[in-house]
Amino acid sequence: MENFENEQMTYILQINKETFHQEIVSMNVVAASEDGDMSMEIVMAFDCVYSIYDEIKDINVPSEAIDEARALV
Repeated sequence: MENFENEQMTYILQINKETFHQEIVSMNVVAASEDGDMSMEIVMAFDCVYSIYDEIKDINVPSEAIDEARALV
């Protein structure tokens, strides 16, 4: 079951027109696949709300994390 077909997809992105901050993302996907006598349908729903912009002043990364960091390839 390698070839999935998107049967339905909706994607909503809400951006604040004054701050240009992304506020809401909503995505719904229905995909299906068939392989011989087997079939599969996947239904995904994703809703995300972004807030608290500019309230975090500093993010301190421990030196151990920086020293042990590796590049993602």
